[in-house]
Amino acid sequence: VDAETIADASDVLGKVRADVTAGCTVRLEVARKKSESAGTDGLFGALGGAQGISAFIAKHFENIQADPRIMHFFTGAKLEGMKLPVETFMASLFGGPVQYTGRPLARIHTTMAMTDYEFDSFLDSVKMALR
Repeated sequence: VDAETIADASDVLGKVRADVTAGCTVRLEVARKKSESAGTDGLFGALGGAQGISAFIAKHFENIQADPRIMHFFTGAKLEGMKLPVETFMASLFGGPVQYTGRPLARIHTTMAMTDYEFDSFLDSVKMALR
């Protein structure tokens, strides 16, 4: 994935910061408009479509498990069960043809008390997974 696409993906994903760190409502429409500016499938196509998103999520979860700053958010028996909903969310966020219908991010993250530092660490993992 080229550097400009990584930067665009990071920008779009950064828009959910408040949902993860403060429990606000997901702004998928704003993110979708930004991602669609690159074409009909926006970042989704630039990231390799469904296969690219799947490979990205697999690498991202590997990175998370090796990162002591955020690995404690992604542990336990539910870890494998998280991959598909995260993949669907990311595909939808990046302009893919799928609709995320899972629980709202604000509800999922309410009890996590994730800080901006931890969210920035999460974004670091995203950038590494896209390289």
